[in-house]
Amino acid sequence: MYTHMAKLLRVLSIIILILISIAITFDSGIFVYPSLSNTLFFSILVSLLTLITAFYAIHNTSYEKVSIYSCIVFFWGVYILLHCYHTNGEYYRSLYLISSIIYLITLSFLIRIQIINITFIKNILLCIAIIQLVFMLGQSLNIIDSYSKYFPISGTNENPNTNAIFILCCLPILIERIRNLDKTFIYKILFGCILLFLFILKCRTAYIGGAILLATYLLSGKRIHRFWKKSNYIRRALLLSLLCTTIFFTGIHIYQIKKDSADGRLLIWKLSTEMVAKNPIEGYGYGLFERNYNLKQASYFCSQPSTTEHQNASLVAMAYNDYLEQAIEGGITGFIWYLGFFILLGYLAIRQKNREALAIVLAIAIMALFNFIYAAITTWFLLLNYGAILLAASNNQFSLPTLIKRLISIIFCCIASILLYHQCRVINAQIGLKKSIGLIKERRFEEAGNLLARLLEQASTSEAFLTQYANSLAKQKRYEEAIPIYKKASLYTSNISLYYRMADCYAHLSQYSDALTTLKTIAAIIPTNLRSRYQIMCLQRHIQDIEGARQTALEIINISPKVYNPKAEQYKKQAREFLEHSK
Repeated sequence: MYTHMAKLLRVLSIIILILISIAITFDSGIFVYPSLSNTLFFSILVSLLTLITAFYAIHNTSYEKVSIYSCIVFFWGVYILLHCYHTNGEYYRSLYLISSIIYLITLSFLIRIQIINITFIKNILLCIAIIQLVFMLGQSLNIIDSYSKYFPISGTNENPNTNAIFILCCLPILIERIRNLDKTFIYKILFGCILLFLFILKCRTAYIGGAILLATYLLSGKRIHRFWKKSNYIRRALLLSLLCTTIFFTGIHIYQIKKDSADGRLLIWKLSTEMVAKNPIEGYGYGLFERNYNLKQASYFCSQPSTTEHQNASLVAMAYNDYLEQAIEGGITGFIWYLGFFILLGYLAIRQKNREALAIVLAIAIMALFNFIYAAITTWFLLLNYGAILLAASNNQFSLPTLIKRLISIIFCCIASILLYHQCRVINAQIGLKKSIGLIKERRFEEAGNLLARLLEQASTSEAFLTQYANSLAKQKRYEEAIPIYKKASLYTSNISLYYRMADCYAHLSQYSDALTTLKTIAAIIPTNLRSRYQIMCLQRHIQDIEGARQTALEIINISPKVYNPKAEQYKKQAREFLEHSK
């Protein structure tokens, strides 16, 4: 009976893992933006995988031991869940992180009981890399349209940097296969293609990660160890000095490649550090970095004279440093959990003498200092798979009575069922959101509003859903009803489009003070934004605040927008005309 169940579990697990790899690689197109498709389908498939695995474990407790490290990682998920409830965190990000942890534990169990083998997992990762290479090749030849508005080559993602980081992390898999297998021609071709596209994509984070991969392989080599032991102190000091000098000048070169972007990140890190210092224990809530950071940035710019920081600033969606972002969202404890996760994987890789895994873990851990990792689902998926491989091979395991094993399996079965239920509700709400956009385009505002009202509870903390619902009410001129929904959405985002619409509602209700405050928030978040200042000037003229309008007009004339366009010139022209006529 158990043999038959094991075969069935193996088949179902393989199918689900293939579906997960497809889900995180391609946008299904049924949601309002691609990342929702990737993360929601990832989460629901993880719940299915956990459910069938737990069901198998309930009926088959013959596995000998339980990994202590899996228990540690499980409590990380418990912390995220409790923190989310305590701080009213953003539901979707919390769900994604918890699903990631559940996937890590489930996959490590499947590997340990030999349902899934490691070669299959690595083949899945290489298949994703091949898909990205094919799409990038097609985009470079203008055969395939880019998935990004801003970059001609992006693979199946909107951000080419996420592809660069992912394909870089696949290099150790290819290195080990080229070293250990006889037929290596295809792997050598793949290796060369990855290097080529890493050069084309010009991702600074990937270059840093590549240096870490190279250093890991060099320093773990036997020849290097022998050379180091034979070297005297003077030679060692010279080598270390040379290494430090190389790192220093390479860092300066990487900084100079995109200086404005680098300066922007320095500002983000500075303000993020201040946010952590202000609220180190609780944090601000998982998924709420974007909302709270931009308000912090607005407050900072209001208290500072105009500098190049003002000129380089824009709306910020992430910290470009996962450790800082985790500290802001989950507090110092959340930061410790995230950092501890990398330390644990690095420790296990060293203990198991798994150079391939060590190179990947170290590279990702360092790249997480300069870019986003867990939000880039393909790279995060790769790390989770290697984490599962390392957990499965760990020796720190303990025995449990059969009854306790069965009870743990039942708990995981319940967790997976609850997650599955909530994920289905969320997916239903997001499908409804996509449908409502079509209805609004057809000017069927009332029908769209009624649809969204029915799904409001299922949508939970979705700022996109709440904003769209408020938009449908505003289109029906139900401004008093729309404003509370906009305010609720503003608890989860600081997207300026929301503030524009909320200011418009205030203006229609003649609540000009609130409208001005809302528009000034936009102007503070992005100091070079001319549209918000132009609307402020128009409102000030409307309420006969001529002196205030003149001051705003002067700001419009003096500000240099990041990107010049006809609209910007129009705002400046009208500001000059107003100043001339109001003398």
